[in-house]
Amino acid sequence: MRTAAIAAQAPPRVEGSRPVPSEPEQAEERELAFEGFRYTCRIVHQGSPQTEPLLLLGGSSQNRYSWQSHEKWLAPLCTLITVDLPGYGSSDFLPASYDISFLGDAVQHMLTEVGVPEVNLFGGCFGEVVGLRFAQRHPESVRRMVFAAAANRLPALYSEAVPRLTETLERGDIAGAAEGLVRLFMSNPEAGKVRRHAAVARLLQRQFLNQT
Repeated sequence: MRTAAIAAQAPPRVEGSRPVPSEPEQAEERELAFEGFRYTCRIVHQGSPQTEPLLLLGGSSQNRYSWQSHEKWLAPLCTLITVDLPGYGSSDFLPASYDISFLGDAVQHMLTEVGVPEVNLFGGCFGEVVGLRFAQRHPESVRRMVFAAAANRLPALYSEAVPRLTETLERGDIAGAAEGLVRLFMSNPEAGKVRRHAAVARLLQRQFLNQT
């Protein structure tokens, strides 16, 4: 198991008479292995938390660093945990034969290994699917949960793209498949700057600090 210390970000300025949250202590990375697959989690520690640790499970194209822009709002409130589960980011490749239950159990394995008995859970996009299965199989580990940005059905755009991308891969055109995936999942360059980071962070603050 590998642990690496990373410099923590300063806490945000707080308006009005509300108390200023304590600054997070530091971030560390833990290299773990589940059922033979190596994976890595990132923990931003908070020595004086106001709520349980917040586990952020992102989408299929995100990794454990994708939520760093939210840390200046969230890390002063609680310990933050992000993870590259098997098949994500820098972790080991996961064959398609492994299902969502495997990923849900990998989440529980991570929490057990890092000594966190209970979390507030946020799942975004595909992270909602993994988070829901984790909560179903390990409800004792979830204090509160919020899910966002997941569709209740597969859009026609994606249904039409899957056969086309599969054919591209079968031809061995890796570059063409990669370009198709980027066009399918990423915002168009003309879309401009995304300005919703602060709004998402404030939503999480309200959900996890005000609910009982």
